[in-house]
Amino acid sequence: MIDRLHQFQDDTFHRSDETLAVVRIAFFFFALAPGAIKSLGWATEFPDWLRDPPPGLPSLIGAVPPSPVLSLVVAGAFAAAAAGFVGFKTRVACLAYSGLMLVHHSVEYSFGKIDHDLLIVLMPAILASTGWGNAYSVDAALARSRPLDAVRPALDNARALAVLYSVWAVAFFTAAMAKIEGGWLSPSSQMAGNWVQFYRIVHPFEPILARVVVGMPVPVRELLDWGTVIIELAPLAALLLPRVARWIPLAAIGFHLGVLLAMGINFAGFMVVYMPLIASPNLGSRLRAAASRLPMSMWLGVAALSVASWRWIVLPGIELLGADDGWRAPLPGVAQFAIPCGLALWAALDRGRPAHPDEAGWIDRGTPRAVRAAEAVQATVR
Repeated sequence: MIDRLHQFQDDTFHRSDETLAVVRIAFFFFALAPGAIKSLGWATEFPDWLRDPPPGLPSLIGAVPPSPVLSLVVAGAFAAAAAGFVGFKTRVACLAYSGLMLVHHSVEYSFGKIDHDLLIVLMPAILASTGWGNAYSVDAALARSRPLDAVRPALDNARALAVLYSVWAVAFFTAAMAKIEGGWLSPSSQMAGNWVQFYRIVHPFEPILARVVVGMPVPVRELLDWGTVIIELAPLAALLLPRVARWIPLAAIGFHLGVLLAMGINFAGFMVVYMPLIASPNLGSRLRAAASRLPMSMWLGVAALSVASWRWIVLPGIELLGADDGWRAPLPGVAQFAIPCGLALWAALDRGRPAHPDEAGWIDRGTPRAVRAAEAVQATVR
């Protein structure tokens, strides 16, 4: 079993530092987006008897901290996200972000609905030991001016990504077990259809596919129940099938997209978790090679044009077409799904192509080949 787990790690999750650096930039870009780190000022306005913290860290915090402390938590999380985005003291920034956001979420969860986003918060801490701060970062720029021996090497990237995958797989497994205990596999339940009908009633808009799901024949709705449970069991089962593990997150993306369109529940935040799991191992070097062929001004122009077209062309076009809220409300979430789907397509097309020469030793980090390569570089520097 141990050998199979090692094969799962080695065959599935090798990523270069440059590839993980792209993921780091994308993660903290979304972390800095408006609304990602919410203010906690409202928490001090509620009486303490309304608090009902769930087990764990929320129950250990006790009373709501004073307003200045909450403001410090929010400001610290913003500062840590900004440092992670530019790659300054990356490991410290990642650990600080995850720790502060755990406190942030503990305060939120003590007063109401618990969101399923703890894995997003934990992701920087899980990947803090990787080399995702060794490229496209301030740390990398500073390291060029230091002796090679002073550069702190990253741990095995594949090991950290295997941990991230395993935590996600266990989270999905617990969700599947809760559904099994709740009767989702009973032939007479049709729980997925019932939940779609519930959200169709409580939402201020009718999700796009809600009416389609509710109108399905009973056997088809029962298949939706079984399909949901199977998808949530699949990540853990993939530990026995390493070759398909990379594509399980892609199936989960389709699952989340269906939930968004049928129930109006947006799990688009999980896309940043799936990005490193499905990205091509050579993504970072391919992007660097492409960037070297075009001037920076052109890249900035493309980015500005993309933002402007979404803000002043796509959204107004939806308004002009008269689309109702059932179509308009999930569009930002659907747009976020396009990013990991594009990475998955890239990974499929890039499969089997050789890595960039600069990444020749990243696969066997810590093995004799990598040690010999490092010694050769050190001898060259000396």
